[in-house]
Amino acid sequence: MHPLNGFPASMNVTGLVMMRLGNGCNVELFEIAPPVKHAKGNICTQGVNHFSVYVDDIYEAGKTMRANGARMFEGPSDCFAQEEGKGNKTWFCMTPFGVLIELITLPSGVTCDSEATQKRWIPTSQ
Repeated sequence: MHPLNGFPASMNVTGLVMMRLGNGCNVELFEIAPPVKHAKGNICTQGVNHFSVYVDDIYEAGKTMRANGARMFEGPSDCFAQEEGKGNKTWFCMTPFGVLIELITLPSGVTCDSEATQKRWIPTSQ
């Protein structure tokens, strides 16, 4: 995953949960092992260290991010697992001020696990 998002090669995701906040956004929490210390702008550090932004046109959003100084990682990449679907893409970038942002578009929607208590909220185009 390193070329796609800059995550350290030694990082392993050992747990993951997606939480829906009421009728709004989702919060995805990762458990990482081993913990990485003294790293800037990646999901191995404790606390809020990256966020995702839903976009309708991932190519245009990436072009705008780059024009405003962001370093785009390889991508856009096809989504996988529950986010897999025609046109579903993700693309990571690092802002000039050191925040990792994930651009994501999910025109085909997502698949929820059978035990999910809520469906994942996805913004609608205006």
